[in-house]
Amino acid sequence: SLASGPVLERLGLRRLRMKAARAAPVVAAAGDGQALYAALLATLGGPANREVFAALSRSLPLAALLDTLDDHPSGREMAAAAHLRAVVRGAGLSRAGLRPMASPERRLEAAGTLVARLWRHGELPGWPASLGQGSGPASLMAPGIGRALAIECMVNAVLPVALASGAWPEDAVERSLGGLPSPGVYGRLKPLERWLGSTQGSPPAFGTSARLQGGLLLHTDYCTRGRCGRCPLSE
Repeated sequence: SLASGPVLERLGLRRLRMKAARAAPVVAAAGDGQALYAALLATLGGPANREVFAALSRSLPLAALLDTLDDHPSGREMAAAAHLRAVVRGAGLSRAGLRPMASPERRLEAAGTLVARLWRHGELPGWPASLGQGSGPASLMAPGIGRALAIECMVNAVLPVALASGAWPEDAVERSLGGLPSPGVYGRLKPLERWLGSTQGSPPAFGTSARLQGGLLLHTDYCTRGRCGRCPLSE
């Protein structure tokens, strides 16, 4: 896994740029704040409810949500969650097989709290001042958003939109990804992790977010397409 590290990190940066390219049209059309809000909601939705939560960001844009929160200066977190729940009601949320903390109701509560904390009272719906260059997962942790989910929000929302919008310089985004620990290895990467030789006493193959993202790209572009022996790790 030591030899694979630099290759995985390079692939991880490529995957980050792919995410930034997908965020760029939203940034251009609606601004960096709305793009960040949309990406955060999609991440919090998880695989089961990603599309519904993404649609929620369009049904209730950030600017409209912040306008309503100005009427609740002392209860912004609860008000944000209530507005999100009201808009998504009846949208066919999936609950099957989800842990209680990952239920759509708990994730909507967490989303309301996060939005209210990131965009403070009276703040415009642009890039939040609380997410300065180099901010880490701690800035995204809230009730219902633990360390692993906060890291996923960094990787899937903050860093891609920061890169797409220029909110952070490119080198700062890359350094941030390189310094993020892994949120945990996804089940579909376990065989690849074993193949890369992560044994007891050796550093884990996917011990950082950059390497984990590289592993996901490798899995999608090569492992699932029968291209073993032709991937960058086989060179």
